[in-house]
Amino acid sequence: MNDQLGINIKTLRKRKHLTQEQFAERIGVSSQAVSKWETGVCYPDISLLPVIAQFFDITIDELLGFDIEIKNHNSEQMTYDKMQTRLLLHGNAMMSYLECLEKSAQDDKSASADDTKKKIKLLKKILS
Repeated sequence: MNDQLGINIKTLRKRKHLTQEQFAERIGVSSQAVSKWETGVCYPDISLLPVIAQFFDITIDELLGFDIEIKNHNSEQMTYDKMQTRLLLHGNAMMSYLECLEKSAQDDKSASADDTKKKIKLLKKILS
């Protein structure tokens, strides 16, 4: 995954005229965590993605950098190819995100990191 997530968080935060500290307080994390996300040092925990997306009133797809437009069934019939492409994009994005989480968990030696590693392995099996 590229640094689009961090860039998006920073852009959205600035649009709301919030400091990193103010944003961090509102979503219940440290300002250091927000700083690391915005600079691409690490990524938010996957459980925070819905919280962040809801805070900015956007979808998780938009937060991750996907500009997915869902059309009314009358205006556009989704073809098999389009549906397959969208599923592939989501799968690739999720695999990239899992790889980033796995890298973070490898640096962490706590028991929760071991639990995270097991969950990541399971999700990778499901997605492949």
